[in-house]
Parts: sequence; C-alpha cells; structure tokens
Amino acid sequence: MTISSGVREILYEAQPQLKNMSFADDAPLSELGFNSFDFINLALALEGRFNINLLDADVTSKSLSTVANVTDLLRTRFGLAD
Repeated sequence: MTISSGVREILYEAQPQLKNMSFADDAPLSELGFNSFDFINLALALEGRFNINLLDADVTSKSLSTVANVTDLLRTRFGLAD
C-alpha cells in the first residue's frame, strides 16, 4: 500500500461518499466537505494508521489540506516511504 492510498483510506472512513468521487491528490479537502473536526480526526487517524506522533507544528492548515500535502508530511517529517 502506498502512503497516498493509506491516506485516502482514512478519508473514505471519515467521509464514505468520497469513495464514489474522483479527485486528485492536490484537491483541497475543504472543498470535498471536510470541516475543522474532520481535520482533527484526520490527524488522529494518521497517528494511529502510520504509528507516528504528530506535533502541534505538524498540524497546520497547509500540511493537512490535500492528500498530496499529507503524503509529503509523512515522507519528509517521518521518513515514510511507499
């Protein structure tokens, strides 16, 4: 499983209707219906799924704004690879 597909699985669990939508990895999650609570839940789910500990500085509106940005955060900050 790629990092991107792992992130998408988390998104599908949070918002099942996304499974029926086609969207690019750089699509803003806020435009896909994510609200502030969804972003908090995304951060928590990332910690559990990828066995990481996000710092407050890791959780920003930019770092969690798209699948691509989340994937980049996981690769650069935590050294995860596909």
